[in-house]
Amino acid sequence: MLSENLRSFRTFLLIGSADMSPGRCSRKILGLFAQQKSYDIDRLIRSANMFDILPDSAVPPETLLSKEIISAKDNCRRMFKALPESPERDSVLSVLGRIGKSSLKNKIRYRGNILIAVLKNTSPTSF
Repeated sequence: MLSENLRSFRTFLLIGSADMSPGRCSRKILGLFAQQKSYDIDRLIRSANMFDILPDSAVPPETLLSKEIISAKDNCRRMFKALPESPERDSVLSVLGRIGKSSLKNKIRYRGNILIAVLKNTSPTSF
């Protein structure tokens, strides 16, 4: 499977894709390689946004919460819902809603571990 993926990547570089010419594909990829140690704000935001559109099957599953955590979360939600609307109240309610869900950091680690496992067995000459 890995060699098939490498062949596909090589084909992408040489032939292009439906919406990009071969030269544009190669320049885009080479441009990304050239930026390996350069992280301006636009590049960071684009990278983070990629993780928002991943399907559920491509990210770690939600964390199972203990009964105590669920109870505390529900109690906090009730308390903050009773407060007058404000940016601070809404922020806390938003955070409470994300408890147990995959954070950006968790998604990156999860996907990174897959890459590390695959690339560990790949020599640079495979390309």
